[in-house]
Amino acid sequence: MDTNQINILICDDDKADVKLFKNYLSKISGKNYYISEAHNESQIENFINSNESFHLIFLDYSMPGKNGLEWLQEIVEKQIAPVIMLTGVGDEETAVEAMKIGAIDYIPKDKLNKYELEKTINNAIERWSLEQERNTLLGIAAHELRNPITTIMGYTQILSSYGNIEKEKVKEIYETINERSEHLLAIINRLLDISRIEKGSVKLEKIEMDFVDFIKGKVKHFLLRAESKKIAIEFSTSLDSLEFLFDPVRFDEVVSNLLDNAIKYSPENSKVLVDVSKQDGNIILSVADNGQGIKSEELKYLFDLFSNVKISSKPTGGESSTGLGLAIVKKIVKLHDGDISVESEVEKGTKFIISLPVKNKKLSRTTH
Repeated sequence: MDTNQINILICDDDKADVKLFKNYLSKISGKNYYISEAHNESQIENFINSNESFHLIFLDYSMPGKNGLEWLQEIVEKQIAPVIMLTGVGDEETAVEAMKIGAIDYIPKDKLNKYELEKTINNAIERWSLEQERNTLLGIAAHELRNPITTIMGYTQILSSYGNIEKEKVKEIYETINERSEHLLAIINRLLDISRIEKGSVKLEKIEMDFVDFIKGKVKHFLLRAESKKIAIEFSTSLDSLEFLFDPVRFDEVVSNLLDNAIKYSPENSKVLVDVSKQDGNIILSVADNGQGIKSEELKYLFDLFSNVKISSKPTGGESSTGLGLAIVKKIVKLHDGDISVESEVEKGTKFIISLPVKNKKLSRTTH
C-alpha cells in the first residue's frame, strides 16, 4: 500500500450519493484518496473477503439485502478497517447502535461536506491507529510477562515437590527466582515504552558490560529448565571477555526468548548450542537446537508481530506460545543497530544468528 495514499471503501447503493462523496474528497487538498465502490451485497462480500487493504470504510445503513449494521458486525469481527456509518436524517438511534457494535464514528448524509469529511476521516484513522497500538501493547505485555512468571512458578513447584534437593541446587533455584522477579519488575516498569519501539523512538539504557559473561549468566538461568526436559545447553566462545555497550534489560528479553524457544521446540535428550564470537568487526551470537525445525516457506513470517500464517512447529512439552516473542527480539536487535537471521531444516533443527556491530572495543582471547 502506498503510504501517501488513503484507500477508502464506500458501501452505498445510491450511486448519486457516492458521486457526491467522491466530489467532496477531490476538493480536499494535500490528500491522495483512492476510492473503491460497493453498491450491492455481492460487491461488499467480495471486498471484505479479499486481500485488499483499506484505511477506512464508509458504510450506508440502508443497503439492499443485509443492512449496514449486519455488515458492520462482520467487518468489526474480522478487524478489516475502521468503519464510519452513513446515516439518514434523524437516524440517531441507528448511529448509537452502530457505535455500540463497533463503528468508529458516524456522519449524517445531510451533513456531508469536504470539511466534515476531512475532519471525520482524520479522527477515525487516528483513533483506529491508537486502538491497534493499544491492542499490540496488551499482546506484548501478556507475552513478555508470561515468561518470567512461568519460570518462577516452575522453580517454586520444584522446591515444593522435591524434599531432598541439594543445598547448592536450592540456592541456585532461589537465585534464579530472585533474578526472574527482578526482571519481571523491570518489564512492568518498561511496558509503557513498548509502543515506542514500533515508532523507533524508544531510548535504550546502554551500559558497558562484558557481553560474554552476560550470555553465560543467561544460559545458567535456563539450565534447570532445560534439565527438566532432559535437554543440555552448551555454551562456547573463543573470547575470554568482550566489553560492549548495550541495554542489558532489553537484551535479556532477546536471549531469554531465544533460549526459551530452543528448549520449548526441542525433544528430550537433545542439545541447545549457544556461541559468542567476533567476525568482521561484529559480535555474533548464535542459539541453535537440533529440534523439529521450521518449514522453509514459513521462515519469512517468524518475525512478524502479527501474522495470519501459523507456524506449524509445535512445542514438544505442550508449552504455550503466542508467536510475539521473535517479533520483539528483532525490534530490540534493530534498536542496537544489529541484524537477526534464521537457518532451519525440518527434523534437523533451527539456528538463530544475531550480528551486532562493535566499534573500538577491546577483545581478550583465550590462549591455548
